[in-house]
Amino acid sequence: MSVLRHQVASLRGLIEVSSAINSMVNFDQLLANIMDVAKRVMSAEASSLLLLDEKTNELVICTAQGGASSDVKEIRIPAGAGIAGAVVKTGQPVNVSDVTKDPRFFGGVDKQSGFQTRAILAVPMTHQGRVIGVLEVLNPIGREAFTEIDLEPFQAFASMSTTAIERARMSEKIRNQDRIEQELNIARQIQKSFLPHQDPRADDCIRTRAFYEPAREVSGDFYDFLECDRDHFVVLIADVSGKGVPAALQMARATSQIRAIAPHCSSPSELLSRINVFLCANPIGGIFITMACAFFNRTQKKMRLALAGHHSPLCKRNGVFHSVPSGDGIPLGILELAAYTDAEMDLKSGDLFLFFTDGLLEARDPSRQEFGLERIEQVMAATAPDPDQLIVKIVSDVDAFMKGAPRHDDLTLVAAKFV
Repeated sequence: MSVLRHQVASLRGLIEVSSAINSMVNFDQLLANIMDVAKRVMSAEASSLLLLDEKTNELVICTAQGGASSDVKEIRIPAGAGIAGAVVKTGQPVNVSDVTKDPRFFGGVDKQSGFQTRAILAVPMTHQGRVIGVLEVLNPIGREAFTEIDLEPFQAFASMSTTAIERARMSEKIRNQDRIEQELNIARQIQKSFLPHQDPRADDCIRTRAFYEPAREVSGDFYDFLECDRDHFVVLIADVSGKGVPAALQMARATSQIRAIAPHCSSPSELLSRINVFLCANPIGGIFITMACAFFNRTQKKMRLALAGHHSPLCKRNGVFHSVPSGDGIPLGILELAAYTDAEMDLKSGDLFLFFTDGLLEARDPSRQEFGLERIEQVMAATAPDPDQLIVKIVSDVDAFMKGAPRHDDLTLVAAKFV
């Protein structure tokens, strides 16, 4: 009769685990429920659930002792230690009637928990052919040791518990992914708010058009148009090293600082120098920024250009390419004492400039061939001297060139025409 009662109790435990699987309680509560049910079903003084942390190669022990099923404590031991380590290594259950006579017994857990172990029944928790943990019951009540009769229902119990744990992990992973996606979507919206909401309205001297497409949810590229005074119109484009959230944060910091100090700068080299000092004084993990900055003077019909490790813009004049003199310097945020210089050129009516980031030069087709400077010049040469048409044509040709290959770098373009 005692065997029958034991089997009935085991069946009840399996039903409880099935209920836990369907209810999908939070992960910690699920572990507590599994151990509480294991202790009651197996008529044991305590139970332990050990999950394998593959990153640290440790067994993370969650213990539920006495009547406090919600009192889950975490203890870590090397994955090969103790009886549980033997179960992980062999993938086979272990039944020890007297731990004092088993050299594999690891007494460190008893010392930390204050519990005295006499007997252990430990079974592997296996998922898709690999052991993810060990479920144990300790000290059978009213008996000296666990028996073979206990093993089969306890293994079934462990199997259902494993299913519950893996489903809970998957559910948590999905929730985390959803939360990350929501946070990245917010970050994307915030980042876009730092860019010009629209291209400046066409005036008597300068027309512009921009294109911006991040390779990931957020970008390290940015551009801006600034009206410093009645004569000076500033165009800048930049590329932050790296990708993702760190680059986006540096982009936001740099953009805010540029807009604050640009009206007080008389030249692009001064603007770059002041931004460089700011970035060097407030570094973020070795991130640097390349930038091209141009000051267009409407009255004098001149452009001054300074570069910080960035590509010089292309200029199309009267249907042919015109060299653009450029002051050069190292990227921003590397050396506080770096010097930046201006180069000046006279502007002619119809001059069309194209500023771009690496994402254009290095756009790749499925065979990993890059778009390159020659193709950029070919597109620019074959397009009417109009900022709108130029940007549309370049984006179309790049997409056709890539043939559906994923974009590996942010793409930002700025076209400016001196009317």
